[in-house]
Amino acid sequence: MSIISSLSTIIVSLGGSALVSRAIIKWSSNLLQAKITKEWDHRYSRELEQIKSNLQSNNEIFKTSMSHMASSNQKLLDKQMIAVDEIWKHIIQLRNFTSPTVLLYSAYLPEEYMAVSNVLKIEPLAGENIGKLTHVEYELHRPYIGEYIWSLYSLYRSFQFRLQYRFDEGKLSNEIKPWYSDKLLMKMVNNFLGEEEAGKLDFTELGTLNEVVGRMEHQIIIEFDKLISGSNFSQKNIQEARKLLDLVNSGNIQKN
Repeated sequence: MSIISSLSTIIVSLGGSALVSRAIIKWSSNLLQAKITKEWDHRYSRELEQIKSNLQSNNEIFKTSMSHMASSNQKLLDKQMIAVDEIWKHIIQLRNFTSPTVLLYSAYLPEEYMAVSNVLKIEPLAGENIGKLTHVEYELHRPYIGEYIWSLYSLYRSFQFRLQYRFDEGKLSNEIKPWYSDKLLMKMVNNFLGEEEAGKLDFTELGTLNEVVGRMEHQIIIEFDKLISGSNFSQKNIQEARKLLDLVNSGNIQKN
């Protein structure tokens, strides 16, 4: 039984009139309602303050986390920029060294190779030159550029070394063969450019080798741009990286 019902019963039992009873009940009801409202307001205010406090605390934690994250991201970006710069410098160094060989294969016919090679005075990939073009410290940049870009860079480097090696070998034997006659070089081109794109090229045409090298460099630049812009590496990139690195490793073993 409610408090108001009990109070009504007591008043009636004491002989109170119905009018007085209603007035007292109404007054009691208003008093009880006010008390309940006050208690709810107090409880609501207390809970609201607690929520505000939690929000403020969480906001400070979020700000601190974001600050640490921004600092870490900036450090990573700085290292990535250094890695991109150093790797690209090495690509240019490789290109400059092999450019006379690329010129010979791109601008002259196979029967002209020997005569032109004497005029161009192409340096062999041996001794001091190998030391200049192979630096262990480039491996230090690998964690910051990712496996896919590293595999492209490694394949490009192996392609240039293989190209120069085959030329040097032909020069010593007085029989410089067309670059596209080397199965491993062709396999590298197919894997780097993709079989569909490579299939569109006529490797017997003059200038094709220069175009191949240019496309390889262009692809690396595109991946550099994705890295700096923050694009994520996909699972496909990782799978492609493994395939290209396997090819690079096989190229380090095979000689023919």
